[in-house]
Amino acid sequence: MTKTLTNRHTFIVNSIGALGYVSILLVWLLVINAIIHIAALQQVLTSTSSSLYAFAIISDDQSSTSDTEQHAIVRFLLASLLLIVVWILVYFASKVGSRIVRHFLLLFGVKVTAVSLIRAKYFWLAFGLVLLASLLVFVPNVMVDVKLPLALIGFTAGATGVGAIWVQSVLAARYRVKIDDLV
Repeated sequence: MTKTLTNRHTFIVNSIGALGYVSILLVWLLVINAIIHIAALQQVLTSTSSSLYAFAIISDDQSSTSDTEQHAIVRFLLASLLLIVVWILVYFASKVGSRIVRHFLLLFGVKVTAVSLIRAKYFWLAFGLVLLASLLVFVPNVMVDVKLPLALIGFTAGATGVGAIWVQSVLAARYRVKIDDLV
C-alpha cells in the first residue's frame, strides 16, 4: 500500500477552516434561536389580549411567577440544547461542512476549486448574518436582554468566520494545499 503524500501544513490550514465552519454554524444556530424567541413572543402576545406596548410595561409584581419560572426553565433547556448541539457540530463541522459545501457546488455545476469553496463559505456566512439581522428587527427593543446578546454573538461569529475563511484561503494558497485535502 502506498501512502499518499499530504502537505505538512494541511492540519493548520484545516484547523483554521474548521473555525470558519464553526462560525457559520454558530450564526445559523443564532438564527434558529431568534426564530424560537420570536415564536415564543408571539405565543405570549396571542395568549394575552393586550397590545405589545401594554405587554412591555407590565411590572414585576403584576406578572405571574409561574410564567416567569416556565420561561426560565425553557431558556435553560434551550441554552443547554444549544450548547450540546454546538459541541456536536464542532466535531463534525470540518468534515461534514466541507462535504455539504462541495455537494452544493457540484449540484449547481460549479467545479470544486479553492476559490469556489471559499466563495461558498462566504455566501453561507453572509446569508446567515443577513437572516439574523432581519429577524432581530422583529424582536422588540424593550427585549434588549434577548436582542443584544444575539446581535453581539452574531457579529463576533461573523467577524471570526470572515477572518478564518480569509486566513485559510491565504495559507492554502501559500503552502499549496491540495483541494482534496482542504476542508
